[in-house]
Amino acid sequence: GGTLSALSWAADHTSATATFTATDGITASGSVTVAAGSYTDVAGNLGSTGTDTVAIDTQNPTLTVDIVDGALSDGHNSSVVTFTFSEAPVGFTAADISATHGTVSNLAATADPLVFTATFTADDGFTGNGSVSVTAGSYTDAALNLGGTGTDSVTIDTENPTVVVDLDRSTFNDHNNTGTVTFTFSEVPSGFDLADVSVTGGGLSNLQPVVGNPLQYTATFTADDNSTTAVAISVAADKFTDPVGNDNLASNTDTATVDTQNP
Repeated sequence: GGTLSALSWAADHTSATATFTATDGITASGSVTVAAGSYTDVAGNLGSTGTDTVAIDTQNPTLTVDIVDGALSDGHNSSVVTFTFSEAPVGFTAADISATHGTVSNLAATADPLVFTATFTADDGFTGNGSVSVTAGSYTDAALNLGGTGTDSVTIDTENPTVVVDLDRSTFNDHNNTGTVTFTFSEVPSGFDLADVSVTGGGLSNLQPVVGNPLQYTATFTADDNSTTAVAISVAADKFTDPVGNDNLASNTDTATVDTQNP
């Protein structure tokens, strides 16, 4: 369980000292023993054995961090985090925890002295990976051995999708009373239909995705007959979602003038 060094005799030569250094990274019983018959007195009589033992714990505690949920979004932006130690930690606090693209709160001990829990809440408006880590050496075990680090990551998409509305005409009359509206999305939309679009000055029909471009839809706008009501086309917030369920932000409003009134 260790090594001896620096053997030194006392002046009367009846006692000696040495340094015992425990092996790193073990939990065991160490011992120092002198073999019987390995020395003599001045008369040549063989010496007896001697031994002593010491408890050794030079094993550094380890830690596993687990963000329980595999992905976070606007509708589900937080997860339980578990911290599981190989030995009961001493001095483990919230200050030992760091987070990227989110925050950690509510650190608490459980009935199991090896397990702590906390809550990770993802930053709003972010797409990427978040993480929770514990700094190495920020806690110890009962024997004051410094603890190891631990980390885990999670996929985050709390970014709300957007849509840009673009009407290809700025004026409408009796002879030119239709136009094409293009809806350009930041992410592939889910649940988008004509009922999600606010329209004045006319009506929309024939909504369909653009072939080869899942981020664009088109529709046909037809101006009201015998009208001078201006066109306004927009999509309000929370009308559709992205693939992970984040609600959309409100679009711009595209406008045009209408004069289909017959003299």
